[in-house]
Order: sequence, then C-alpha cells, then structure tokens
Amino acid sequence: KEPDIPDASSRFYQYNVDDLVAKNVKGLAAAPVPPPPYNGTNVGSFLDIDKHMHTADFVYAWHWGVAQSIIYFADLLKKRNADKLVGSFYGAMSMFHDSGNVLAAEDIIRSGKVDFLAAPGCYENRQPGGVTGQREIPDSFRIHNTMFIVEDDTRTHAENSNFADFYGVFDEDDTRNVMKRDFGRNICEDLQSWWFDQHHGGGRYKSEACYELIEKQQRIAKYAYSLDRNKGNEIACFYDAESIAVSSHQTCTEAIKVMKNYVMNCFGVPFDQYFVNDIDLVPDYKLYIFVNACCLTDAKRAKIQEKLKKTHTTALWLYAPGLMNPDKESKIDIKHMEELTGIKLNMLNEKYLAGFKISDMEHPITEHLEKGRIYGRIDWPLYYNQSAYQEHTTQSYLYPLIYAEDPKARVLGRFCGPKLPALAVKEGEDFTSVFCGSKIVQPDILREVARLAGCHVYTEDNDVLYANRHFITIHAAKAGKKQIKLREKCFPYELYEEQFYPYGDVIELELAEGETKMFALMDGQTKPEM
Repeated sequence: KEPDIPDASSRFYQYNVDDLVAKNVKGLAAAPVPPPPYNGTNVGSFLDIDKHMHTADFVYAWHWGVAQSIIYFADLLKKRNADKLVGSFYGAMSMFHDSGNVLAAEDIIRSGKVDFLAAPGCYENRQPGGVTGQREIPDSFRIHNTMFIVEDDTRTHAENSNFADFYGVFDEDDTRNVMKRDFGRNICEDLQSWWFDQHHGGGRYKSEACYELIEKQQRIAKYAYSLDRNKGNEIACFYDAESIAVSSHQTCTEAIKVMKNYVMNCFGVPFDQYFVNDIDLVPDYKLYIFVNACCLTDAKRAKIQEKLKKTHTTALWLYAPGLMNPDKESKIDIKHMEELTGIKLNMLNEKYLAGFKISDMEHPITEHLEKGRIYGRIDWPLYYNQSAYQEHTTQSYLYPLIYAEDPKARVLGRFCGPKLPALAVKEGEDFTSVFCGSKIVQPDILREVARLAGCHVYTEDNDVLYANRHFITIHAAKAGKKQIKLREKCFPYELYEEQFYPYGDVIELELAEGETKMFALMDGQTKPEM
C-alpha cells in the first residue's frame, strides 16, 4: 500500500504555531493567559511524533526524493563525462520545510556521485559591519570528499539605489571591505567560491577597483592553497537534519539561521561545522556545540556519547536536546534528554517568551557577563537586506519550555517568566555538560563557554572574525581600537597593505566600522610569495 500524504492539519507545527503565537491577541491585564496553539498533532513547536511520525517521514521523504534525483542524474553525467565535475544547488538551510532541497544533503555528499553542492550566503545582515552567513554544513562535505561552493553574490556600490540602500554599500571603500570580508571567510574556513555578478552584461564588479582587488585575491588564494589547509579549530558545531523535519519554521530559523548570521562568527573563536551523523568521523575538539539536536536516534546518541567520553571535554546543548527519540516506544520523553546530556531536564508544555537572566555571577562562564541583561533572546536589530533594514518583529518564544531540574547541576541563569533554571552546568565523570534552554545564545555566552573549555579566544568585542592556523580576517562591527590575541608569537602580515605589523602574540589596530583586515601569520619577515 502506498503511504498516505499526511493531512495538512498534522503539519500544524511547521507554520501555524509560529503564526498564532505571533498574532496572539493581547487581553486585559487581569484576564486569564490564553492557551498556547494546539490542534492535537503538536507538542508546542514540535511535531508529536508519538502520534504523527508518518508526517516527519513524509517531510524527509520529499527532500530525499529530490536528493535521489540529483544523485541519479549526476551518476549519468559522470559516466558520460568522467573528466567533469558534477554538482547542484541543494542543502541551503533556510527554507527548511517547503523547498524540498535541504534535509537530505547527507545522502548526496555520501553518495560518491556528486562532486559539489552550491548555495548563496544568507541575505540577512550583509551590510558593512555584518556577516554573510553560510547555509551549508561545509566540514561534513570535506569528510566525504565533496566540495561546498559559495555563490558569492556580494553586493557592491554599483547596485542601483534601491539595493544600495538595502545593503548599505555606497562607495568603493564599502565594496572593498565587504568583498575582503567574504573572501577572508572563504580562505580561513577553506571554502570554494565564485563571485556572481547577476547584472545583465556585467556591472556589479565591473570597475578597475574591483578588478584590482580580485586580481590580488587570486594571488592570495594561490598562496593559501600552497599551505597546509588543516584549520586547527578547537570547536565543532553540530546540526541535525532529521530534527529540522519535526521542528517549527521559526524554531529552525532562530536555532540555525539567526545563529549563523548574527552570532556564530562574532564571538571571537573559529569553529567547524558538521552533521551529527559525522561526529564519529571528526577530529577531537575542546568544545562540542549541539545546535538543534532535539530528535536523535539511538545510533546518533551512541556516536555522541562515545565521542564525548573519549575526549573528556565540554558539550554545550541548546534548547530541548534529545527530547525525541524515534527508536523508542515512547518517542517524546524527558528521560531521553538526561540520557543524552547527563543533566536531568524537565518540560513545561506551555508558551513563554525566551529570555533569562544570570542568577549566579561567580562561575567562570558568568563572571564577565552583564548582571540584569536578558540573555537567550534577540536583543539586536535584525537586518533583512533584500527588502529593507527592519527590526525583528516576532519575539523568540519557547513552547515547550525546557529547564534544568538536577540537584547536582549548578544553576547559572533563570528564565525571566517562570524563574526556572535556564542555564546550568554539570561536571560529569566523562565530560562537562552545559545546558542552555534558549534557541538563541548571545556571542558573550558562547565566548565564555569556549573559554571554560580551554579554547583560545582571539577577540572580545563581537567583531566578525575568521581564523585558521595561517590567516586571520577581522571585520569591524563597530569602530574603535581592536586587539587580536594570537595563539603564538609571529610576524603578522596584512595582505592588502602588504606590510608587517609588530612581532608578538597580539595584533593591535584601530578600525572604522565595516573595515576589514586580513593577516597572514608568518614565522619570519619574509613576505609571502604571491
């Protein structure tokens, strides 16, 4: 029998919950709190997979079918053109459910039939001072001998006035700095890319200034590719595709897209990005961040536990880690979270606005944070550069609320509404476990967790930073004096100025807002051969 396409009512969790939360009618102060959105198929912003696992299977099968088509035709092309690279656009984590071309990227990169996948960067926060976040999970590509090629459609001062206003790129200095930023990301993170003009007949990069810049970047890239490209990062971030299939659109957007565009490249420590399925194949790291691991099979849990026990290091778990296990009779159970994280967690199936305050200022994670600040929510302007600069209008919410309930864990922060533990740390026998009950974490908290794990912190000011063993790129979110702390002493060489900075383990410089510098870290005062 052919499986039925699930009724639209069982996909209530994808968009309807988010919409109803956002449109919640304000009542009188003394009126009862309205019930959160529920139609019998959802557990808050998640699908109730105890009753509707077939809906998750349908969502994944839709994406899997597209992936299988790509693999099939790639195989045909490879057989006819053995000397050609074959690839496709697929795997861009942004249109999580409806596009059909996201969730099965792992099948493609593991197939051995496809040489590369491609995607443009996200279109939010690209203005000078911002960051062009990438939608793919690039380090898993490398594990499976596949490339991720960035479509760098970086806007320049040659755009029409409408686009210039949206992206904030008004003159040649703005153009050079955003192109240096995006190029520096590609080199430091070892991504492939192309500049994509889009203007009919050319025009976006059609200027002597752009041509000179691109020519110099070609020489920098040639030099970079002559070096060992092992990045040497100390943090690994993990994303789970199956968890996307059971989570609401806003939950995925905040946990993945907002974090990638506004947070992850701004806390001063470089990191690698993988699918959870590949954790048994990755090098050892000092910190493992699990971004959206709400629905994990027995096999994935076993891989995670084996890795953490082997490395005896630190794990940071964000919102509802391991709440769902498709392999269990009871697929949604709070016990699944404790078995994964080592921290006893509980669930309140109600809706609250995200946000917590630090309640213990004396722990290494919290001693440098701000007392009274509300963490765990969006507290900065969100720029959507395709249409306009605009503030984020939908507040981050938690439904259900996941909180720590472990007498052996140290509570560091409590949710503003129910005052339940939102941030907690527990020293286990095998690894240190840090739980954060929000979908979004400010750069300040990530930086302090990284420091606790023993990671090297390059910068403290939330500027955009990309780094590997040979290069550092910094792009100033705000103007001012900057200090970059290096792992070891060297001769920093600014590649565009073509000059050395003073020998040492600190680079000190002053930058304008949106200004970019890119350094090669040299053993001696011999200029790089470019």
